[in-house]
Amino acid sequence: MGFLNFLKYSRYEKALLEKYILEIAVMGLEPSRAMKMAKNMLDTSMSESKKDGSYYLPNNFGDIVLGEEKSGYPDVNKLAEVVRKRLPIYESEGVTKEDLKFWWNRPELSRRMALKTDEIRKYNFYYGLIAKSADGKLTEKEQQDCLKGFPVYGYPAAAISEDEDRRLPSELLFRVDQYIKKRSEDPESFNKEKSESSSFNALVRKAVRAGEL
Repeated sequence: MGFLNFLKYSRYEKALLEKYILEIAVMGLEPSRAMKMAKNMLDTSMSESKKDGSYYLPNNFGDIVLGEEKSGYPDVNKLAEVVRKRLPIYESEGVTKEDLKFWWNRPELSRRMALKTDEIRKYNFYYGLIAKSADGKLTEKEQQDCLKGFPVYGYPAAAISEDEDRRLPSELLFRVDQYIKKRSEDPESFNKEKSESSSFNALVRKAVRAGEL
């Protein structure tokens, strides 16, 4: 994709942009719209990460969080301590050390783009439903179907909770993606289990406890 010669982006940022243009286009969006959407996602990710100080996090941040490596930068150590305090909550959610490393040892922009792309998949589904509705709104059943059909991620709660529908830790995103691909090999069984769950997040938690994820 040689047309992506945006001077304001580094080589890595251009490569990331090209990767996500393709991922979005695969969802059925025309190339020009996929490019515009991916560029907006990247610009927003860069702006947000620079604002909260995470843009320059090292690519061994997961190792620093787990105490396996050290950083000479106070700001990095401060953020690592914030994440470290959540470790008991992560553990209760089924997040492993390997999950933490895999997630936090990735570049910050890669993490943010992965989450935003996951949101685009859900948006694309919502948009399709809304376009078909008479008043541009989702019915209560359609809203519930969306919650049953897609995982929702975010920072873990401040304390361990018994709410099965609460947001999943972002660190589980790639494991959940693999779980979805595997379960989709038997769509009838998978769809039945999703329909019987209060939400997709509840289904994921059940799978974690059963050792299936």
